[in-house]
Amino acid sequence: MSPVHPPRLAVRMIAGVIAEPERSLLLSDLHEGFDARVRRAGAGAARRWYWKQTVILVAGLAGRGVRDAVALGALRIDVARAFRSLRRSPGLTAAGILTLGIGVAAPTGTFAVVDAMFARLPVDESEDVTAVQLVDRSDGRRIGVPLDVVERWSSASSFSALGAYDTDRAATSGEGLTPRRVDVASVTSGVFDALGVRPVIGRAIVPSDGRVDAAPVVLVSEALWADWFDRDPDALGRTIRVGERSFDLVGVMPSGFGFPESHEVWTALRPAATGDERLSVVGRLSAGLSTGAAANELAAMLQGALAEGAVEDPATRERLARAAVVVDEYVLAYHGRTLRTLMSGLNLLIGFLVLIAAANLSAFFLARGTTRSAETAVRLAVGGGRLAVVRPLVLEALVVCGAGTAVGVVVATYTTPWMGSTLEARGSLPYWADFGLSPRTLAFAAVLMLGATAVTGVWPALELPGSCLRTW
Repeated sequence: MSPVHPPRLAVRMIAGVIAEPERSLLLSDLHEGFDARVRRAGAGAARRWYWKQTVILVAGLAGRGVRDAVALGALRIDVARAFRSLRRSPGLTAAGILTLGIGVAAPTGTFAVVDAMFARLPVDESEDVTAVQLVDRSDGRRIGVPLDVVERWSSASSFSALGAYDTDRAATSGEGLTPRRVDVASVTSGVFDALGVRPVIGRAIVPSDGRVDAAPVVLVSEALWADWFDRDPDALGRTIRVGERSFDLVGVMPSGFGFPESHEVWTALRPAATGDERLSVVGRLSAGLSTGAAANELAAMLQGALAEGAVEDPATRERLARAAVVVDEYVLAYHGRTLRTLMSGLNLLIGFLVLIAAANLSAFFLARGTTRSAETAVRLAVGGGRLAVVRPLVLEALVVCGAGTAVGVVVATYTTPWMGSTLEARGSLPYWADFGLSPRTLAFAAVLMLGATAVTGVWPALELPGSCLRTW
């Protein structure tokens, strides 16, 4: 069979509008693509492809400078060549993609977990929602806040709302209801005010509910309302037994709400029913106030209460005297800044291991680059710049790293919810944690891809024959 050549008119059109050295480089790439299509699809399809590239190139010259149009055409051809070149070594290419895929999946999944655990509370202006803690200056341990101190703090100008809560786990039942054990939070009215969350039906806890002689009331989650009452609005007023006491249902919280962690039932916090050492405090900062300023005001109010003798119990008074007030964003206080630092450090370590794996893979690209000595010499001889020599190998690395990252993201998409389910089964999953892949997680995976491309492609390209590249 006689050899098949590209359309001569198309070749002359390109040669007539493009000068050397770009002409030789571009025609060489076009001829290689033409030969590949002849073998794969036949002479007719190859000629149509060649004419299409010619029209795109010549038409591009009308709206762009010659150099820009040639660069765009050369880039398109180099990308196609990268795919063809990698298809010639399917085993090694697949091994590289799977290696990077597994490597990218680990840090991407870890980042997704960290991102989910430390996500902001799903409330309006969540950055203003803070936890108020008392910390023993001597050993750093947390000290419970007495309810009378919380009531004094409620008048602080640094907070638009502030409340206290206690948590427990209790059995629930009622007439016609399926008994179950649930997480219960006893809260003051300020908790829902601080969060800015209101029931979907009924009312929230109000200050009068906290009186000892008030009728016991309860709110339930939307999930319990659906399970027990099939979302019947007339369920308000029904009696629900929580532990050893009976409560009147007065409201249903929105879907997905589970403050402070994954709670489903909320009752009014009362002085006679609290253990002051266990109380936690949540507040919403006033507009423009910092956590430091808020902590200073609360500390002054605490010292004033101690000086006035407002705290009668000697042991409690002694504990409070050596306590420091700490105000921090709620999610950070919930997990602790130390845990976030450790998790972030672990994520960086895993990401570093990915780069090590990419460095090992770079030997493969270095070997491929070495076999291109003849091609490199031709590109340099016809006046090709450094970019023209380096670009093919970098594009191949980008294709492999991009495919590997895609595999890693797919793996992380399935493994991350599994990790979330495991944490939920252990009872350690806060309600605001969403273990989907957020835009931040995808951006992190993209950074890993670019880093791996730099290691696997750029470094081997700089080691190609031709010392001029090493002085770039």
